[in-house]
Amino acid sequence: LRNILHGHHEYMVIHAHSELTDVVIIKGGMCVFISSFPFGVATVVRKIAKATHQSVASADSLLALYTGSRLSDEEKNRLAPVVTSVGKGWIHDLFATLAHAGDTLVIPRNIILSAHSHFDFFANELTAAHSSGVAPDYRPNVTALDPSAVDELVSYDTGQTKSMRMGIYTAAIASIHKQ
Repeated sequence: LRNILHGHHEYMVIHAHSELTDVVIIKGGMCVFISSFPFGVATVVRKIAKATHQSVASADSLLALYTGSRLSDEEKNRLAPVVTSVGKGWIHDLFATLAHAGDTLVIPRNIILSAHSHFDFFANELTAAHSSGVAPDYRPNVTALDPSAVDELVSYDTGQTKSMRMGIYTAAIASIHKQ
């Protein structure tokens, strides 16, 4: 990430996988904390599916419509408590994980976020962490991990699917070989 995020020296990277969320804290350009917790994109969708008595595919679509503000007011109001509850669960687990970083580590306010899908859900939850009651004094600056930064360091063969995660790994391995 250091090769991709030039000029950033203190930040937190959060990546929501399917069933896990990875958290990395960087201070002074060095990794000082790395952890994961079992609550990712598929977990969010599955919890919404269970609470709304819908299939996982329908819940996935419903969440996309909700975060994209493409539901009627009635549907939005009906779904809001479910999304809020699931979001509070994710935020709770994030801050419970961060508590393992120790009392002396200040949680950075600059967050680089990436997610396999439903980026807006996770960004909204981070931005609203102060109002959830879990982190009342925390007001982060959330930005997306820019895919073009990875594209500058990694090339793909024609027809190959681009993968942010594989691009980051490739850039890291390439930087080791250059040293």
